[in-house]
Amino acid sequence: MAVEVADIFLSATLCSMKHVSTKMLGSLQAKIMDIIWKAERPLKPAEVLEQLGEGYAYTTVMTILKRLSERKILTRKMEGKVYLYSPVSCRKDFVETNLKDIFGDLVNSYGKTAIANFVDVVKNNKEDMTLLRKYLESNK
Repeated sequence: MAVEVADIFLSATLCSMKHVSTKMLGSLQAKIMDIIWKAERPLKPAEVLEQLGEGYAYTTVMTILKRLSERKILTRKMEGKVYLYSPVSCRKDFVETNLKDIFGDLVNSYGKTAIANFVDVVKNNKEDMTLLRKYLESNK
C-alpha cells in the first residue's frame, strides 16, 4: 500500500516533469536532454544539433553532451570517429532521483523551515494535499 500511494504521489508531483527537469539543468541542457530522452537510439552530436535548430554551435552542443556524460546523466560510446550519446535513465527516474537529493538537502540544511514551506506549497492544491495525507497515512 505504501508503495502504491508513494507512486501515485510521485506521479502527480512529476506531472510537469519538463518544467522540473529544466530547473535541475540549464535551459540548453534541458533541451538537449529532451531530445535524447525522446530518441529511440543513441544520438551523435550532429543529430542533436539538427534537432535543436539554428542558433547553436556544434562545439557548444559537444561540450554540453560531454559534461552531461561526466555528470553520469548521459553515457557515451565511441563509434568510428564520433561519440554516440544516450540517457543513463529515463526522465521520470532522473527527476525522482534528483528531487530526492534536493528535498534531502533542503531538509538536512533547513529542517522544519523546509518542511513547513513544502507543506505551504502543497496545501494550496486540494488534490496534492489529499495525496500527501494518503502518503503520510500509508507510511505510519
